[in-house]
Amino acid sequence: MPQQHRAPCAADAAPGRLRRLTVAALFGACLLLGAPVAAPAQAPGAGQPNAREVVTRLHQRWVQAVERENLGELANLYLQDESLRQITARLALRVEGWEAVRRSFDRLFAATTTLQLDVFHRDVVIMGATGLVSAYIAVTAAVGQETQRYLLRQTQVYHQLAQGWRMVHEHLSEASD
Repeated sequence: MPQQHRAPCAADAAPGRLRRLTVAALFGACLLLGAPVAAPAQAPGAGQPNAREVVTRLHQRWVQAVERENLGELANLYLQDESLRQITARLALRVEGWEAVRRSFDRLFAATTTLQLDVFHRDVVIMGATGLVSAYIAVTAAVGQETQRYLLRQTQVYHQLAQGWRMVHEHLSEASD
């Protein structure tokens, strides 16, 4: 079984932090996607970040791009073809392909005046050329005069392609914890 790599998050210092997602769930997702199950990616050369660091930074960039409503940056993170999948259980929404994902972000950004995403926990697992991110995200959204808050559980699957790491699958659901 691949070694689990964990990136630090703000919740590490907080008492009563949320329970971690199991590596078994991510392992199963990797098998379903047909990704190779192997040891973590080879160690990088001197001065080069390893795959776990790269995928962790990609998730951080995703959070910042959503908060800034930056569709251009989001486009750089997602796979740009019809095999991309995004599932948002909270809204009973499943979209396929970058254009549909972009439209879902357009609707989100049009409906909110501000978005704040606080990552409470992030696990990053690398299996060959596939990176899996699981995170709990506290969302604060200003919708008109109302402020909405909810806790999401997120899974993102990245795959290393010729043009770099790209998100190929994303799942968001309301956390029950």
